[in-house]
Amino acid sequence: MVNNLTGTSVTLSWAAATDNVAVTGYLVSLDQSSPVAVSGTSHAFSNLKEATTYHVEVKARDAAGNLSDGAAVTFSTKDVTAPSRPGTPVVSDLSGSSATLSWTPSTDNVAVTGYLVSLDQSSPVTVSGTRHTFSNLKAATTYHVEVKARDAAGNLSDGAAVTFSIKDVTAPSRPGTPVVSHLSGSSATLSWTPSTDNVAVTGYLVSLDQSSPVVVSGTSHAFSNLKEATTYHVEVKARDAAGNLSDGAAVTFSTKDVTAPSRPGTPVVSDLSGSSATLSWTPSTDNVAVTGYIISLNNGSPVYITNPRHIFNGLREVTAYTAVINAYDAAGNFSPGTSVTFSTRDATKPTQPTGLVAGNVSTRAAALIWNRSSDNVGVTGYEILRDGQFIDTTKDSTPGYLAIGLIAGNVYQFSVRAIDAAGNQSETSASVRVSTPPIGPPRNVRTSVRPTRIDLAWNRPEDAIGLLGYRIEADDFNGSYRKVETPAQSVSLTLLKASTEYTVSISAHDASQFYGEPLMLKVTTPAN
Repeated sequence: MVNNLTGTSVTLSWAAATDNVAVTGYLVSLDQSSPVAVSGTSHAFSNLKEATTYHVEVKARDAAGNLSDGAAVTFSTKDVTAPSRPGTPVVSDLSGSSATLSWTPSTDNVAVTGYLVSLDQSSPVTVSGTRHTFSNLKAATTYHVEVKARDAAGNLSDGAAVTFSIKDVTAPSRPGTPVVSHLSGSSATLSWTPSTDNVAVTGYLVSLDQSSPVVVSGTSHAFSNLKEATTYHVEVKARDAAGNLSDGAAVTFSTKDVTAPSRPGTPVVSDLSGSSATLSWTPSTDNVAVTGYIISLNNGSPVYITNPRHIFNGLREVTAYTAVINAYDAAGNFSPGTSVTFSTRDATKPTQPTGLVAGNVSTRAAALIWNRSSDNVGVTGYEILRDGQFIDTTKDSTPGYLAIGLIAGNVYQFSVRAIDAAGNQSETSASVRVSTPPIGPPRNVRTSVRPTRIDLAWNRPEDAIGLLGYRIEADDFNGSYRKVETPAQSVSLTLLKASTEYTVSISAHDASQFYGEPLMLKVTTPAN
């Protein structure tokens, strides 16, 4: 008899055998394996395999080793292992009233015979495959489904569950047309009136220039990091939990241009005169375009121009002006200012000097004086002309000059003209005639006479400025002649004839080799 049958064990019992002497025990064999000797009338097998059929034979044995015929029984162990959990159900073909669930199959130690599919804990439906379709469901309703595998022994697997909602196929209404606010060069805020839906609006998809949409929960959205002065197209669609999208509500806007042009280049002043000046500068750049420039002079009324160059007219002479230039664009952005300071030229020449006279005229110099000239700013000096040619400029505005380097016995025409710091020259004055006197004879000659030698010494001529030397000549007009050139004021004439009268002349000369009036004397050498 089979008792206590499980998936892995069983107990067998039998009625006792009889023997003419005595039964000493029983041999119990399982599937013709080596028998187990037992003394009683029962035996428990363990470590059996589930859902397996076994054949058992029992034979009685006596002390003489005699074996009875075998008593046999066949039994099968129970299947107690449940199938594996089915794969998580996958929902497909979801509509507003139906849904199809499919799952990966379970496995079993014997075999899966089917699946129990329950919807919201209702009575399960038995299906043989791995797919089931529910119909007549309610739209926009959430359902819970559990699937369990079953085998022939009635073992049920753990449940595999899924929750799904029947589709909402009604789209929300179109949002209100977006309104743009807080518009700047890099950001903008859009807001709209909300949409309505048969279930509920869960949010909005906001796309910028057909880029990937941004999901927002409210009825406004702020865009940042936009490009200045750029046109954008925005579309807003409402979405419900089912993913239904409304028709789009669109708007187009342009970000502001808030970037000022670059600073103009430092102005360069050219064509500067006493009443006008031309300013030019390297042009500014802008993220969109430079419209023009605004230029003001000494904080006066600004002038609007389109090119990086401007001419100021009607200016005052010798006046400092500061020009400030800003670039601007179509959005009204103004660049930082660039400035330059300049002064108009002094274009007025001094008045003509008058009253030019010469005094203290010597062989080498003459002092010139004249009446002072006037100027709108100031006379800085005078240019000296000799014989119509410029020779020098006075060190300051004092109306006087010492003309030096003249040559004795010459006639000169001197004139002057005034100048100012701007280099303006007055009309040249009337000229004055200067005649330098000739160089006079040496003075106070001293002699010492010997038969063949005459020693001479003398003083410089009067007014002898810049003399370089003397020429001494002695001549008897009878073949004896001596000539000496010397810078000294004494000389010795040698190799003369005794008892002879000599005519001696001493003449001074300057750097230009102009010789003055000679000093003449008669000298007679004594006899030997």
